Amino acid sequence: MINPLRCPLRVKIKSNPCDKELEEKIGVITLSELNDTIISIHYPDLLKSQTIRFISNRGDINKEIRKNNVAYPFVNGKEYTIIQGYNGKFTHNSIKSKYAIDFDLKIGDTITSVDGGMLLE
Repeated sequence: MINPLRCPLRVKIKSNPCDKELEEKIGVITLSELNDTIISIHYPDLLKSQTIRFISNRGDINKEIRKNNVAYPFVNGKEYTIIQGYNGKFTHNSIKSKYAIDFDLKIGDTITSVDGGMLLE
């Protein structure tokens, strides 16, 4: 596995629905930024007919969270309404989105960085 990103990458194995044991055995693997990792899996019961997929997400869920003062993601002096906050029932209910905030910006509105770092698309 190769992680070409400048951030950690979490990888989880998904097998066909009848073999959850493989998923539980492997769990989630976190690859360091800009790093190659060789993973060898010995699983004798794996059939050639089984389908295995890899699902990946950015970040390391075990990393300590640093609390930074951040700016709003728009030009100073502009104000926008929050349309969904933390742990929102609509879409902010997963590990990836529970701390997200949605603002009512329109197409073409300028967004800015809230803190130092790299932009990942």
